[in-house]
This record gives sequence, C-alpha cells and structure tokens, in this order.
Amino acid sequence: DGGGNQELVRLSALDFFEAVGSVAQSCHGKTNFVACPSPALMYRLLLSNTAVSIDRVCNLLLLFKGIFQRIRSKSLSSSDVMDTENQMNDASGSRTEDLYGLEK
Repeated sequence: DGGGNQELVRLSALDFFEAVGSVAQSCHGKTNFVACPSPALMYRLLLSNTAVSIDRVCNLLLLFKGIFQRIRSKSLSSSDVMDTENQMNDASGSRTEDLYGLEK
C-alpha cells in the first residue's frame, strides 16, 4: 500500500525535525544554528490525510517559531551591546568603525 508508506515517511520526517528542534531548544542559546525543514517539505507534510500528521506539523511550526524568536532576540540584544560599545568608544575619540569593518 503506497499510502501507508507515504504516511510512514511523513511521520519519520516529523520525528527527525522534532528531534532536531528539541536539540536546538536544549542548547539554550549556545548556538545560532538550527537545521529547519524546507518550506516545500512543510507543504508536503501538510498534505497528509490524517489529523495526527497535521497536528504534528503545527506543533513543529510552533517549536521552530520559538527557536527562531530566541535566536532573533539574542542577535538583537548582542547588536545592541555592540552599538552601546560603539557609542562609548566614539565619545572617547576611538574609531570603532574601522575595527568592525564599517565605513562611514
């Protein structure tokens, strides 16, 4: 039965990306790298005819949304720190733009 095999592949892909997401979530901001499913794969996974698969896809989307929000907030806060350091160094007469490779 081809439908049963397709559902098995769907569930295996969901298992894999749930494991990847849980590993990324357990890193607690130690890394900015996460392997996420492609939009095409997510679309294919949503074409399932079972509610269980669709529910798992929605949970997977929520998991990765949380991870990306954490990474984004971390990168924004680190860029704020760099901006503050630049302002402090500019006030003292240092040219931090050259250090970071930025041009005026």
